[in-house]
Amino acid sequence: LAAIGAAPRTSLAQAAGLEIADRAHGGGIVVDADLRTSDPDVYAAGDVASFHHALFDTRLRVEHWANALNGGPAAARAMLGRNPAHERVPYFFTDQYDLGMEYSGWAPAGSYDQVVIRGDAAKREF
Repeated sequence: LAAIGAAPRTSLAQAAGLEIADRAHGGGIVVDADLRTSDPDVYAAGDVASFHHALFDTRLRVEHWANALNGGPAAARAMLGRNPAHERVPYFFTDQYDLGMEYSGWAPAGSYDQVVIRGDAAKREF
C-alpha cells in the first residue's frame, strides 16, 4: 500500500455551484473564516475545506483527522453566530510499526532545501 497524497472529491460541491480552490492551494471547497462556502447557507469542514489560514497568510486544506474533528464543531459555532476560532497550527502524526513521526506547521512546496533528522536514520534511532 502506498498512500501518497489525496485529492478531495468535490463533484457534489461543483454541481451545487460552490467555489472550488485551485490545485495550487490543494483543491477543496473554498470557505471563509466562518467555514461558510460561496453559498452563505452551506458550510464545509474537514479535509475538503480550503480556508485562509491567518497565521500563514495563505489558503490551506489540511488532510488529517484532527482537522476534521475540530472543523465540525467550528462550523457549528459559526452557524450559531459564535466565533469559530479555527486557526490552529496544522499538526500531523503517524505511527508505522515501531516508528512514529510528528510535525507541526506548514511550508509551501519548494520553500525548503534542507531536511533535519535528529538521530540516526540508518539505526532507526531518533
